[in-house]
Amino acid sequence: DLKKGMTGLDVKDLQRFLIEKNLGPAARKLSKNGATLYFGALTHSAVVEYQKVKRITPASGYVGVKTKAVMGW
Repeated sequence: DLKKGMTGLDVKDLQRFLIEKNLGPAARKLSKNGATLYFGALTHSAVVEYQKVKRITPASGYVGVKTKAVMGW
């Protein structure tokens, strides 16, 4: 599972995924910053956007079982 404050290659993969899906303004900002190893506020916002579009509740920005299932992870 992934959450705000984490670092690592899994976070970078998540960011690449969100950039590829491009589902909102935070994802577009993330694209401009590029994928890093840090799950900060921008990544959190992009996850929330993704969760809202995909109707994942709660749209908390936490990437757990529900979100990973929808992502195909």
